[in-house]
Amino acid sequence: MRRLSHLTLLILFTGVPCWTADALVGVTLPDVATHEGEAFVQAITVEDLTGLEVIAATFEIEYDATLVTATGISTPGTLSQGWFASTRVFEEGRIRIPMASPTPASGAGLFVNVLFEALPGSVGQTSLAVSRAVLNSSPASSVAVGSVVIQPHVAVM
Repeated sequence: MRRLSHLTLLILFTGVPCWTADALVGVTLPDVATHEGEAFVQAITVEDLTGLEVIAATFEIEYDATLVTATGISTPGTLSQGWFASTRVFEEGRIRIPMASPTPASGAGLFVNVLFEALPGSVGQTSLAVSRAVLNSSPASSVAVGSVVIQPHVAVM
């Protein structure tokens, strides 16, 4: 447990895992739609991690801070459920998500949910671009950029 604590602290404070592994995996963010002033979830999905011994991940997502704001992450029901995780907004429009676990992730699919809010009065479209995706110490082999379309809130009569 002590080894994990030092490892987790190193990753959380530097964002850089300290070991090597060849985890060449694609990362995808799907397109989503929401309404102004509403919360929404942006999924980060990964290709198959089975046998790659992935015990750490760091993601950075860039977005238009005049339209949306990142509010956190959610891991229940994901491949990273039970992992140690943190979020840090370094500047408006960029969030870093370092994560680690003593147990390797396995399988393909939803890795982590990133929570956002469409700002009140914001209508339009913006990309949600992964500027950094590292699994263990290997960058993702490919990254598909997602987007969010923000529609006006329609009053129900």
